[in-house]
Amino acid sequence: MQYFLSVMPLLLTDNGSEFSKPKALEFDRQGNRRTHIFYCDPSAPRQKGSAEKNHEFIRYVLPKGISFNGLSQTDISLLMNHINFYSRESLGNKCPYNMFQFLYGNDILSSLGCHKIAPNDVILTPTLLRKQQYSPNTFLAFYNSNPPDISIKIQPVQEWHLLWQKNR
Repeated sequence: MQYFLSVMPLLLTDNGSEFSKPKALEFDRQGNRRTHIFYCDPSAPRQKGSAEKNHEFIRYVLPKGISFNGLSQTDISLLMNHINFYSRESLGNKCPYNMFQFLYGNDILSSLGCHKIAPNDVILTPTLLRKQQYSPNTFLAFYNSNPPDISIKIQPVQEWHLLWQKNR
């Protein structure tokens, strides 16, 4: 709880059903305020740009049409660790993990189960979460009809397609 209060003084979200009971999120069971929730305007994703960028990265690994139902917490943590080690121009070419570490220290990161990923090991393709439930043909069919955008760079890996080939 102490970490939540220091890291989440406010939440900026959309109007999704998961946020339809703001008091349950803003206050604990004893009625103590934990945070403040603010909602973006409908159809205004620009109002929460960083979250939208993370959604885009998630879709690199789990393209539209692929169900999230079979994902475990381990899968989600792995996915987010890779996303959080992707360098961002908006962060001065630093990754979110390093920025968070600088601002809040290692204790919160380790309590959240965040693990370091070497920059050359960052994978933002469907091969990251290859599981039996997702047959290779599902991904091949998707990529044959929606070829990946080769302008995407995983810093500092310049030849991301070689990394993708290595992990096939």
